[in-house]
Amino acid sequence: MSADEFFEGLTMTANGLLGITTSTSVGLVFYFVMFGALYSAIGGGQFFIDIGLRIAGGKPGGAAKAAVISSSLMGSISGSAVANVASTGLFTIPLMRKTGSTPTRAAGIESIASTGGQLMPPVMGIAAFVMAELLQIPYKDIVLAAAIPALAFYLSLFFIVHFGSQTANLSGLANPANASPPGLMTRWHLILPPGILVALLLAGWSAPMSALAGCGACFVSSLFHRKTWLRVTDWFQAFGKTAEQAAAVAIPIASIGLIIEIAIQSNLALKFSTDLIALSGGHLPAALALVVVGCLVMGMGLPTVAAYIIGSILFVPALIDLGIPELAAHLFVMYYCVLSMVTPPVALASYTAAGLAQANAFMTSLYAFRLSWVAFLIPFAFVYQPALLADAPWSRVLAASVVIFVAVWGWAAALEGTAGAPLSWPRRLVIAVLSLSLFLLPAATAWHGKLPEILGVPFLWFGWSLVTGFLIVILSTAKVASDGSS
Repeated sequence: MSADEFFEGLTMTANGLLGITTSTSVGLVFYFVMFGALYSAIGGGQFFIDIGLRIAGGKPGGAAKAAVISSSLMGSISGSAVANVASTGLFTIPLMRKTGSTPTRAAGIESIASTGGQLMPPVMGIAAFVMAELLQIPYKDIVLAAAIPALAFYLSLFFIVHFGSQTANLSGLANPANASPPGLMTRWHLILPPGILVALLLAGWSAPMSALAGCGACFVSSLFHRKTWLRVTDWFQAFGKTAEQAAAVAIPIASIGLIIEIAIQSNLALKFSTDLIALSGGHLPAALALVVVGCLVMGMGLPTVAAYIIGSILFVPALIDLGIPELAAHLFVMYYCVLSMVTPPVALASYTAAGLAQANAFMTSLYAFRLSWVAFLIPFAFVYQPALLADAPWSRVLAASVVIFVAVWGWAAALEGTAGAPLSWPRRLVIAVLSLSLFLLPAATAWHGKLPEILGVPFLWFGWSLVTGFLIVILSTAKVASDGSS
C-alpha cells in the first residue's frame, strides 16, 4: 500500500489510533477510573479494608486474609490493579507486616489480591464492558459467566494464605474500632455508591451513565456523616488522581490501536491464528499452553484492558477455530492477561506493592507468581467444563462448582504442604495429582461426552469427581486427625 493509505489506516479507521481502543478509553475506562478515585477519596477503600478485618482479622494471618477480601471488593470497581495496590496496599501492607509477614510476603499477597479484583464481578476492571462490546452480548451475561471462576480464584488465594499463615505461625489482628459493628454502621452510607453503580448496570443502563451516577452518589453519600466530608481541595486532588490514572491507561490503549491496524492490514492476525494451530498440531491442550505464554508476554507492562484487547485479536480466533465457545475463549485470554500483572519479569502490580513494602521488586513478583499457581489452572477448567460459566442446567453448574472448589483447596494444600498440620511429600504429591485430575480430566470427559480414555475405566465425570474429592479430603485431613490437632 502507499504511504497515504498506510497512515490513513493508522489514524482514520475503526481499528487505528482513533478507533475502538481509543473510544473504549474515552467512553468507558475514564468514567470508572473517576469513580474509583472519588470512592477512595470519601473513604471507600478504608471501608472495604475494615469489612475484611471484621470478617477475618482475628484469625491466624488475619491481616493477609483481610487484604484478600478488601482487595477483591475494591479491585472489582477500581479498573486498575496498580491503582488498587496503591490505594488498599497503603493500609493492608503495614497491617501484614505488623502481624509477622515479611515485606516480600506482604507485598506479594497484596499484589495478587489486587490483580484478581479485575476478574471479580460486577465491574471486572472495565474489561467486561469491552468484552460485551466485542461479543455483542449483554453485560450481565458476562458477569454471570465470570462469577464462579472469580470465586474459585479468590478461594484458592484465601486457602493458600490460610495454609501459609499456619505454617509461618502468624497471629491474628486485634480489630480496630473502625472494624467493629458500630464503627462500620456509622459508615453504612458508603455502600450506596457501588450499590447504585451495580444496580444501574444490572438494570440495563449504559456503563458510562452508571459510572457517572456512581460518582454523583459518592458526592451525595459523603455528606451523610461528618467524617466523610471532603474539602474543596480534597475533591480537586481526587480529580487529579483521575487524570493521572486515566492517562496511564489511555496512552497504551491508544497505541495498541496502531498494533491492531497493522496486524489486520498485514494479515498478521489471521496468519498468527493459523500458525498457532499448526504449531500445536491441532491439539487443544497444546494450543491453550501456547496462548497462556503469549498472553503473559503480551501483557507485560500493559494495563489489563489494553492487554486483553490485543490478546483477543491475536489469540481468540485460534481458540474458536479449535472448537472453544466464543465467550469461554475471551475469558481464557482475559485471565492470563490479568495474571501478567504479577508474572515476572515485568509485573507492574508486584513492583508497585514492593515499593510500598520496601521489598525487593523481583522477589515480590516471584512470590506473587507462586501464589497464582492455583489460579493458573482455573481457566483450563472452565474451557473444558462449560457449566463453570453457568452455561448448563443449574444442577450441573452446582456440581461443577463444588468440584472446582474442592480442587483449588486440594491444590493449595499440596503447594503449601499443610492442611492444618504438615503433609508428607508423598501425600502432597498424591493430593496434587488428584486435584489436577479434578481440574482437567473429568472436565475433558464432560466436554467430549465420553469416558476418560486415558484411564480405561468406566467412571463418569461426576462419579470420578466424587471419589477424587473424597480422597483429597481424607488425605489432607488424616494427618491432622492423627496428630490430634483438629
